[in-house]
Amino acid sequence: YVCGLAGYLTANSGRQLGFAIFVVDEPQRAAADAATDPYVLTVSQPARRWIGRARAAERELLRQWAAAY
Repeated sequence: YVCGLAGYLTANSGRQLGFAIFVVDEPQRAAADAATDPYVLTVSQPARRWIGRARAAERELLRQWAAAY
C-alpha cells in the first residue's frame, strides 16, 4: 500500500513544476506484508482498488496544481 509518482508538469500558465507524490497506508501495508509470501508476485483485489484510488488522487493533485500555478 505504497504508491509514488515524480516528474515535471507544465502548468496552464506555462510554468514548469517539479513534483514528487508519495501515498502510503502504513497499517494496510504492514498487514499485507505479514499475510503475503514475498516470492509471490500477485496483487490482491483490495490492493488493486487502493492503487486505483491513490492514482486518482495523484491525477487530481496534478490537475489542481496545473490550474493553480
